[in-house]
Amino acid sequence: MVPVNKQGSENDVSAFLICESETEEFDQFKKLSNNLLNINDWNVIAGKNPVESYIDNKNQSQLIQENDLAKIKIPKKENKMRNGFAWVQVQKIQIIETEDLKIIVLQMKPHS
Repeated sequence: MVPVNKQGSENDVSAFLICESETEEFDQFKKLSNNLLNINDWNVIAGKNPVESYIDNKNQSQLIQENDLAKIKIPKKENKMRNGFAWVQVQKIQIIETEDLKIIVLQMKPHS
């Protein structure tokens, strides 16, 4: 059972990477997009400030999809309720491509 969220905050995060070639750009975008959507491995990827997270009721190797619920614990964010974990729901996953730019958007919100 997923508890109803009554409070929360938002955090907009972005990162940029400039590549030397289109091949490197494609490879890096594919790798980093996969890392972003594989939240079961965020704790491995995060390094010094690991994030505990997993997709609810999904195969551990499955990538997150729109409408999925995820349980996330961010170490720098104080959350004494539910042992520091917060339930979020994936609202949108979008890939935007232009001639010079590739973007992946992962939008989540506290579950309510």
